[in-house]
Amino acid sequence: MGRPSIELTEEDLRKMSALAGLGLTLPKIAAVMGFSESVLAVRKRTSDAVKTALERGKAEAEMRIGKSLFERAIDGDVAAIRWWEMTRAGRTVEQRLETRQTTTATITVQTPDWTALVGGPAAGADDAPA
Repeated sequence: MGRPSIELTEEDLRKMSALAGLGLTLPKIAAVMGFSESVLAVRKRTSDAVKTALERGKAEAEMRIGKSLFERAIDGDVAAIRWWEMTRAGRTVEQRLETRQTTTATITVQTPDWTALVGGPAAGADDAPA
């Protein structure tokens, strides 16, 4: 003979919803409620009321946090704005690495003898004795 079935009341469902809203895991919710994780997992799969209570608790918590975050962002909180942009608006932070490189070069330029190139007197011809 198995254990007697656990009948959940509306108060039990509200309590489960509140616990899920606080971020408790299924094992912790089961422990607080006084039954095993496996019983809660079966109930979640087989009872729409249990599944709905757990999902509603999580959704309501996300709504409250989201509302608070949104209000802080509207008030100009930079951290809240960044968080909103990354999580709610789907934007990402691209990290860019700037590389600055300094190179020193020495260039030696030899000036050509232009007079020789154009057919004029050779360089130094004016200096020769007459």
